[in-house]
Amino acid sequence: MLIDSDIDIDIATRQFSEGYGFSASAVTPTCWNVVQKREHVLIGLSPNNSYFSAARILRLAHWACASFASMHFLVLKEPYVRSLEAVGYSPARARAKAHKALAAVETRARRALESAGIEDPDSRILTWQKLQTNSRYLQLRQDTYERFVIDEQLADACLGEARRYLYSHAQQLAGNASMDTRSRLAVTYYLNEVPLFVDTASIVGTGSSAYCYHKMSEFHHNLYARKLSLQPSPHQARIVLMDSDSQ
Repeated sequence: MLIDSDIDIDIATRQFSEGYGFSASAVTPTCWNVVQKREHVLIGLSPNNSYFSAARILRLAHWACASFASMHFLVLKEPYVRSLEAVGYSPARARAKAHKALAAVETRARRALESAGIEDPDSRILTWQKLQTNSRYLQLRQDTYERFVIDEQLADACLGEARRYLYSHAQQLAGNASMDTRSRLAVTYYLNEVPLFVDTASIVGTGSSAYCYHKMSEFHHNLYARKLSLQPSPHQARIVLMDSDSQ
């Protein structure tokens, strides 16, 4: 099954859920074992991404609440500001654009959670502000940044994701900054997400957790295949959630 343009992973035998128009699969046997506990799922929501329409986020909320004991949506503002600056927006313009985009995503998520029966929807949205007071997240992030500095393989893997982001926005690039300079600014977003790829459970206080997104990046492929020095917790899974009619 083709998950992303350059990655081919056979996950058909690890499909564990169908409903609300989605088909969910664990990406490795280890992830499969974690997912079977159905304790928690974290769904990443990307700003300024047409995939995350109000209708799809509504379905995501209902699917998550029906499939797992608990769930969160992930919405990160501050790192996204750095991504926009890397594209070429001024700091002020990047912050304004990020605020508008993330506010729209949060509103959609909040309404979707209310529809799914969550009485306190804000408690199910994991934001940048909340993570800044989470000691376990901060510990994992510090470890990630330290590894990024000393581990060339990990740095190359993370910078590769930053470059892919920039290439996907090639027509919007402004200014004279080099690709290397842009990449080292854009990589901030990815580095701040990494702790949630490796040990969400310890951050949100559950026994296990699965990170959920509709695409599988090269970094995630190598991370969950345990090809990097940084490795996910035994309690961490990765799910690919696709529209059923897209397979």
